[in-house]
Amino acid sequence: MAISTHSTKPIANGLHKYK
Repeated sequence: MAISTHSTKPIANGLHKYK
């Protein structure tokens, strides 16, 4: 999923909060 963050900006924002 970490790589997904680089591909998807919206997901990156969500994962950023999770991290």
